Amino acid sequence: MEFFVGSYLNPREDYYLLSKCLCRWRFSTDGLERHVMVSTKQISPLSKNTKAMEGGISVLHVDDEPEFGDLTATFLERSDDRLSVEPVSQPADALSRAGAADCIVSDYDMPEMNGIELLDAIRAEHGEMPFILFTGKGNEEVASEAISAGVTDYLQKDRGVDQYTILANRITNAVDQHRSRHQLEVRERELAETNAVLRTILETLPEGVFVEDMDERIVVVNEAFCSLFDLPVEASDCVDRSSSELFAETANVVASPETYRDDIETLRANRTRVEGDTIELSDGHVIQRTFIPYELPTGPANLWIFQNVTDSQTQQQKLETLQQRSQRLMYAPTKTRVAEIATDAADEIIGAPLTGIHFVDESGEEISLAAHVDTLPEAFDSLPRYPKGSPPGSRAALAWEVFTKNEPAYIEDTETSDRLTEATPARSVIIHPIDGYGLFIVSSDEPHAFDGTDTRLVEILATATTTALDRVEREQHLKASRQELERQNERLEEFASVISHDLRNPLTLAKGHLEIVADTVEHPSIEAIESAHERMVEIIDDTLSLAREGRIVDETEPVSVASIAESCWNETTESRLIVESDVRIYADPARLQTMLENLFRNSVEHGADDEQLRQTAAQPAESLRGADSSDTLAVTIGTIEGGFYVADNGPGIPSEKRDCVFETGYTTTESGTGFGLAIVSEIANAHGWSVRVTDAADGGARFEFTGVEPAPTDLST
Repeated sequence: MEFFVGSYLNPREDYYLLSKCLCRWRFSTDGLERHVMVSTKQISPLSKNTKAMEGGISVLHVDDEPEFGDLTATFLERSDDRLSVEPVSQPADALSRAGAADCIVSDYDMPEMNGIELLDAIRAEHGEMPFILFTGKGNEEVASEAISAGVTDYLQKDRGVDQYTILANRITNAVDQHRSRHQLEVRERELAETNAVLRTILETLPEGVFVEDMDERIVVVNEAFCSLFDLPVEASDCVDRSSSELFAETANVVASPETYRDDIETLRANRTRVEGDTIELSDGHVIQRTFIPYELPTGPANLWIFQNVTDSQTQQQKLETLQQRSQRLMYAPTKTRVAEIATDAADEIIGAPLTGIHFVDESGEEISLAAHVDTLPEAFDSLPRYPKGSPPGSRAALAWEVFTKNEPAYIEDTETSDRLTEATPARSVIIHPIDGYGLFIVSSDEPHAFDGTDTRLVEILATATTTALDRVEREQHLKASRQELERQNERLEEFASVISHDLRNPLTLAKGHLEIVADTVEHPSIEAIESAHERMVEIIDDTLSLAREGRIVDETEPVSVASIAESCWNETTESRLIVESDVRIYADPARLQTMLENLFRNSVEHGADDEQLRQTAAQPAESLRGADSSDTLAVTIGTIEGGFYVADNGPGIPSEKRDCVFETGYTTTESGTGFGLAIVSEIANAHGWSVRVTDAADGGARFEFTGVEPAPTDLST
């Protein structure tokens, strides 16, 4: 048989090693059992004595006659193969070796000390252990002394060999009894320690624990159970009582006792594990119940666990209410309305009757109420206000300290606080900064009114309030900016109307009269006047375009810069366009086209001479891609980080003139109006972009546009 099952009885035994043991601890009402399963192939010898490896008995035989000691050892080992006998002739040697023995067999009459004296010495050093007095001096006096001294057994030496068989039986019986007592002591000690640990755990559990057997007898109950149901008894007094009677007592504090009792009977009958049942008590508390079918060594049992979840449910309700109020904060139109919603939320969620939100005034010299709960004015003689520079210990000084350091403060009792010496109706105060705006002061007229959950809720509410105030401020700023932009667009539109009507009409009239004069009079100045009129038309057109393109872009859509460039290139110039890379951006397509047309016109007018234009026009489009830039006029579209660029291979723009090229009226040619690049700048600014001019890779001019909002590359988006 490969495995054996046995009881490990002697923890002192060190003659063999049990490796890779599988131990199972089982608790029962009768004691603690420890079973060890060991493979016989896994036993490794640690001693020369193979008898000890089999659970043998080590015997120390003390006799002042060595020959008799050797003889006794031989016969004892023959009588019982479990015995391993070591003879010694000196009591001193016996004292030094007694700790390794299971039993001492000693003569009585010895020179140094007698057997009784040796017994006393061994017991004093090693405690209780089997000690058999085996002596030739047999009389009633010695026997009486031995029994009084507490020897395990007494045996008189005899002439025959049968005495060794008797002695061997006495030894094995004594050792077996000693081992059994020791094992029982170990079991009782371990069981007592385990039970003490279990009792400690059971009594310190916040949950109420209740165990009943199938006879409805209470087996286990703890104090937490009695406390949860407000029972007027000690937990120890409930053991062995009827569990039905105890449940009937708990039903007295349940909001729905009939349902409570019916549920208990149903759970008992079905004996199916159920978790998470809730029981509402008549005082509003909520208990969560768990039922677990259980097996005791004596038979089936029911384990009931009850937990007070009132605080967790209340906290959950508070968080849900806080979430709802936070959503309302996100739609508040003004800062005052934000403050009103936040203060109402604090009063509803936390129960803070002296709560208010305080904003710093425009001068930055006072923090005053912006909103408060209805009950606050009743507690204060006048509404709180906190001027800057107030004396230490005052409410105002504390308020400014929290606001300046941007660190919250919690005072459990204002009457005992060293941070606040000024009298105040508030006894508990939580002051939380609202970053840059003011303070959220949550207070109560009761001391120690707020716990850690309340402090955390105030922090969350203050953060939500700050976010809502930031949103309102952004929206107000955007609204003011939009109104200003609308006024600016209206002024530009009015200016464009003046140009279109008040300038064009007189110019048209002048041109008409000039035609009449030209039909009747020949004069060299007439041609110059006609040129001047045409020049004025160009200036008016460009001025009108500049005025209209300077309007802020209200609506944009995803567009391809390359597509817009290619569509307007063919309409503006006979030169060639190279698209190195495309980028999709959000822009006004019409105004982007106008901007690119002006850039292309600028490149053609300033970036090439007539011969270069003729060479460029004569080449096929395909030949320009990768062609030598010195032989052709080319305009390149490409992408850069945050936007795109338009570059040409012309002479470029000198660095000292780059700051002037976007100014209205700046031009380097006699026929130019100076509005082309000004319009480019206005359109870029209207989109919120930045534009700058720099050197192109091949020496021409390169216009870079950044701050551009990218659009999805998917054309279907």
